[in-house]
Amino acid sequence: MTISARTATLLAALFMTPYAAGQAHEADPEAARAFKKLVEAYHRRPALDVHTVVKVELSQGGVTAISNEVEADFVLGRDRTGVLQLRGFTCYVGDGRIAAVHESTEHAYYTVPDDDSPYYTLMSEFVDIPFPHLAMAFGESDIEDVYMQFHQMAPWIQPTAVGELERDGRTLKTIVMTSDFDELTIAYDPGTMLIDSVVLTITGGSLVQPGAELTYRHEFEYETYSEPLPAETFVFEPGPRQRVDMIATLVKAAPAAPRGGGGPRGGHADLVGQPAPGFTLATADGGAVDLEDLRGRVVVLDFWATWCGPCRHALPLLHEVGEWVDGQKAPATVITVNVWEKGDADQRLEAVKAYWAKQHFTLPVAMDYTDQTAAAYKVSGIPTSVVIRPDGVIHAVHVGVPAEYVETMKREIIDAFEIVNELEEPEDE
Repeated sequence: MTISARTATLLAALFMTPYAAGQAHEADPEAARAFKKLVEAYHRRPALDVHTVVKVELSQGGVTAISNEVEADFVLGRDRTGVLQLRGFTCYVGDGRIAAVHESTEHAYYTVPDDDSPYYTLMSEFVDIPFPHLAMAFGESDIEDVYMQFHQMAPWIQPTAVGELERDGRTLKTIVMTSDFDELTIAYDPGTMLIDSVVLTITGGSLVQPGAELTYRHEFEYETYSEPLPAETFVFEPGPRQRVDMIATLVKAAPAAPRGGGGPRGGHADLVGQPAPGFTLATADGGAVDLEDLRGRVVVLDFWATWCGPCRHALPLLHEVGEWVDGQKAPATVITVNVWEKGDADQRLEAVKAYWAKQHFTLPVAMDYTDQTAAAYKVSGIPTSVVIRPDGVIHAVHVGVPAEYVETMKREIIDAFEIVNELEEPEDE
């Protein structure tokens, strides 16, 4: 398999995970031809409306956890143009740029050149966009690049088999794409050449622990067109809106919670708006962290354990947040707090250091050997993420892995800064 130099560079930046190397299988010629014909059929369409629903399931030990559904709507035109609605954003793709607005504000917009690769530009801005139709509409010209782009969570899949299945009285064609740890099945109607469903199952690598399965289930509804849509459909006009420098700043901050407690942002309503419990903990690298020393910075705490499947799913995403913080040079600190680990202090430290080294993670690990810090933060399930404002007040708490994890955490960090700034602004006399 060969890939373009541009794609190799982008993959190195965007898909850098410990399990990636060496996963690709050899493509089956028949399956490769079927996939290429499917992509070409999408490109021939004058226009297409797509409504997509994604469900994520994590199964382990006979127990399955199901995430909330994620929905998105796309209007796709020819020549890699489109209008995308997802997570409250509306994005316009075309004419070499991507422009975005958010439903929470009418006063701002964001725009960036797509560098002749709208798919990877969207990916770098949103990070978590597991929508196969984006690869069909905005992917690279080389079909082998589209293999990698088809599902963000499985960049090394190759088409390895074809088949058929019966569904609701219809006979659908299937294309199976695999790698060492991934199996993705595309079911499509051979008459319309529209994808009916996509199911991706991940059984290994850094996203899941041994014995667990992470499954993405995609369903689609369509409206087709016999003629191209007007060109202005895909043109963004900013009007009086002001341009901002980061897409995350489009999301308007929610009103500040009163210091005495208020509506929850996430969960744990009794914690939000209260002073964060202080702590001093040893770190896995032999140092120590004192929360008081971080006053004036936004602090993100993530409570986790090596045996926790959802934690292992969330940690790579948390590292993306940490990289974003570093890239923005934001006065914020992301700390993972290891809790509820098995064994004595030495065994806990050994387990954490081995797991961190295996995953090539870089975020600091605070060791809550007594689990007293977890108790102070009323942690009842992991992963639990806590965002603390620069003034030491708890801003948000999330239990589990929230939908659109990376964008959610970015927004919470920005909101935590803005709320403190609002509180510090002098009132007009």
